[in-house]
Amino acid sequence: MQKILSLLLSIATAALLVTGTTAQAGTLYRVTLAQAPAQSVNIIRSTPWVCDGTECTTEGARSRPAHECIRLVRELGTAQTFTIDGEALAAEELAECNASAR
Repeated sequence: MQKILSLLLSIATAALLVTGTTAQAGTLYRVTLAQAPAQSVNIIRSTPWVCDGTECTTEGARSRPAHECIRLVRELGTAQTFTIDGEALAAEELAECNASAR
């Protein structure tokens, strides 16, 4: 009985890990920059950002949103907006991101 419970717990844990990883991989980040970057595709710490004018997006980000914002601003310039799955960073967070990147 103990072995069966242990096996079920292992299966449940594995399922949660796979589900959590899949959800994070599909997270959409979108930023509006003050100026368009020189290139339409920018790789920032192994994360591909695709830009169309001042609008850039990625689904490959693996860090917390604040860290992604800072890395992006350091490479591409001031962010006017930064959203994660449609939810915008608060004005204070965006200001902190832009200031931290300098």
